[in-house]
Amino acid sequence: MDNTTENIMESDNKELVGKKETVEITLKDVVKILRSNKKLFFVSSFVAFFALSFVFLFLLTPVYEVNSSLEIRSQQGAPSFSFDAVAMLMGGGMTNDKSIDLELLKSRTISDSVIAKNNLRMNVDKKNNTMFAYLWNRVFGELQEDAFIVFKTVPDSIKSKEKGEISASEEGYTIEFDGAKTECMWDADCSFAGGTVVVEKLGKFSSPITYEFNYEPIIDTRERVSKSMSINKADDSEMIRLAFTHQSPLMAAKILGDITNTFIQKKTEWENNDAESKKEYINNMLAELSVGIDEKSQKMIMFQQQEKTIMPEVEVPELLKKQESLRIQIEEFKFKKQILVNTLKSVEKDSGKPITIPIEEESVQAALKYHNSLIFKRNALSQRVTAEHPLKVAADEEIKESEDALKNVIKTSISQYEKGEKLLNDLLDMITSGQGKIPETLFTFANLKRDVELAEKVYVTLSAKLYESSVSPNVGIIPARVIDAPDPNVLRSFPKVRVFAIIILMLTVFSGFVVVFVKEIFKSLKESLK
Repeated sequence: MDNTTENIMESDNKELVGKKETVEITLKDVVKILRSNKKLFFVSSFVAFFALSFVFLFLLTPVYEVNSSLEIRSQQGAPSFSFDAVAMLMGGGMTNDKSIDLELLKSRTISDSVIAKNNLRMNVDKKNNTMFAYLWNRVFGELQEDAFIVFKTVPDSIKSKEKGEISASEEGYTIEFDGAKTECMWDADCSFAGGTVVVEKLGKFSSPITYEFNYEPIIDTRERVSKSMSINKADDSEMIRLAFTHQSPLMAAKILGDITNTFIQKKTEWENNDAESKKEYINNMLAELSVGIDEKSQKMIMFQQQEKTIMPEVEVPELLKKQESLRIQIEEFKFKKQILVNTLKSVEKDSGKPITIPIEEESVQAALKYHNSLIFKRNALSQRVTAEHPLKVAADEEIKESEDALKNVIKTSISQYEKGEKLLNDLLDMITSGQGKIPETLFTFANLKRDVELAEKVYVTLSAKLYESSVSPNVGIIPARVIDAPDPNVLRSFPKVRVFAIIILMLTVFSGFVVVFVKEIFKSLKESLK
């Protein structure tokens, strides 16, 4: 019985091993299959090669990537000042926030300016701009990619989605739109379609080129410019790297150059406005202090005449010192409270705009940072969607809620400063009430003298700060400078011939293998069914 069972098990194992051996395919079997189907293999490979080559030569458009880099120059802060708020107003200790620079480069402020300057809403494409035409021109030495056109003036009659054509050569161009056709010269007014058209050429035309153009909505142009532009910041330096992709390296270099120049101009304009605002604020403070000094000096002189006294020696230094310290703290509280009050008015007046508050209040700064981040997010979203888009509406509502929360935080801080000011005033009154034993004449004169000296000290210090701002090391220095200017002399970035040649070769061979083995699989299934 045991021998019979063992024989049955051995026979079953042999059958299983035999089945496993039948499904194994060796390299020799693969070669045999390919030889028996070599015609199918070569035909399918040829079809795949032809299809992939057609896609590469006639469906892909060669584009170029032009690069540039900017250095964001850190502004040298002014020397430290005894009052932190005034020092911050004067620019002391200010540092660069590179994230703001990145948002400015991506903003509609920059993109719309560049779009308007180059009339980019007039979308221009080279006709039949394929890899086949590119390779053909390379073989025969006609570098057509070195030339492009830019609309300087566009008549209203051709601002439509319908396409027109421009046949360009080195001598001039022929423009055609909706049946109208005329010949024009470069950079000169040309009457066309009931208006005036001016077209500028970039580079030199080694042979005639035909372009297609159509006028597109601003939101499409913003999206096209945004997709073509790449902006990255260097983590270990104050550099920002920019890149722009276009079918013409000359046009890419022109657009990228306009982006960097507009960015520098806007940064310079903002810093000049800030400097003028600071100077105006200090001048107003100086004017008020000057009047106050005159009034305090007159009071001190009148007191000397009435009491027939001269300037006494300081006999109560410690008490006056404590009073002085308390008064300074009270003035600082008033100053910071006033800044918050002005900020609250600014938030209510300029709703939806980024703001800054020169006070180191963690709760206020946290709410402010979140509020500004929502505004930057909304601005980036505005480049891609319309004002009625649900995402845009949701972003506006979120900003409104954040703005209300920010107002509540600011109002709470104002209330805390008012309580602190009242507490310090009570303490000052307590110290003052214990001075009955001090001769009234001495104490009154000391107060008058202190008021005059303090006002004079602040006046002199602010005058010095105003002078320092006029001769600051930052005056006349642009806030950013170009390290690498956009250079149109670049290699084609896409598609790469060698890379696509390898890909086409691999896919061609793979397609042949797939077709052959699919055939064999169906053949085996058919035989097994029989």
